[in-house]
Amino acid sequence: MATVSGRTEDRSLGLTLAFTTLLLWGALPVVLKLLLQSLDPFTVTWYRFLLAGAMLVPVIHFRYGLGSPFRIRGVASVLAVVCVLGLGGNYLTYLMGLSRISPGSAQIVMQFSPIIVLLGGLIFFKEAFSRLQWIGLGVLIVGMGLFFNQRFAELLFVLENYGIGVWLVFASAILWGVFMLAQKPLLRHLPSTSIMALVYWFGTMLFLPLAQPSRIFDLPAIPSLLLACSVVFTLISYLSFAESLKRMEASRMGALVSLTPLVTMAVMGLLALFDPNLVPMEPLNKPAVGGTILVVIGSMCSTLGKSAS
Repeated sequence: MATVSGRTEDRSLGLTLAFTTLLLWGALPVVLKLLLQSLDPFTVTWYRFLLAGAMLVPVIHFRYGLGSPFRIRGVASVLAVVCVLGLGGNYLTYLMGLSRISPGSAQIVMQFSPIIVLLGGLIFFKEAFSRLQWIGLGVLIVGMGLFFNQRFAELLFVLENYGIGVWLVFASAILWGVFMLAQKPLLRHLPSTSIMALVYWFGTMLFLPLAQPSRIFDLPAIPSLLLACSVVFTLISYLSFAESLKRMEASRMGALVSLTPLVTMAVMGLLALFDPNLVPMEPLNKPAVGGTILVVIGSMCSTLGKSAS
């Protein structure tokens, strides 16, 4: 009985952590969108890396020693560089795109990122791709087309700010996939916490020439709070994600996280009740609403299909 009870508690904790990840990842784009009204993408990215890296210093020091992440050689060093550039580029291009489009649209485009990881696994690691995953990919693409049915000209010819924003977020999704694919073999040499520390520490140095750190001294209280929230949300969500994977199946976790765009739109809807102009929601026609649902279903099928392969 004790074993059964322990497993039930473990699964309950895993589900709680998964919902925590879902809520934080859903709210984060809205927080970042508000923050971009006061700071540029380079400065926001630099501070996110700086503060997150600082918070990881005591963790790395007490668990492994501060020098441990730097003891890699050869191929592992190359993979570490790819991780730094991949996640650093992901953070930056996402913010550059988010400054031009709504958080809801950004989250819809980001649903391509797990697909890129799955396709990368198929190409580089010879992983199987089940029929359900192929169906999910097709549903996702159809849903994406329906969601952007009112903006085809802007996307195809990149004539407006909106089109540029969408393609920047798509580049962000690709870079996130690159980071995940490089991280997988690197995990044989370093724990995930050390990999994240390397990314944040080197990313801080990489973005320093492009950032304007002194601008933080002119920030009012609310943007300063938003910046702190963006860092805390990012760290807690990634830790919750990692811990939940230890307690529940990756496919179920992935399916749950696929609901992120719906959470983002719900947060935007709640803010609109207080101030419709705070984070304006895009007017969606019926095909776009249906496309949103199909994107979520396609993403879930692609994730759940992994367990069927």
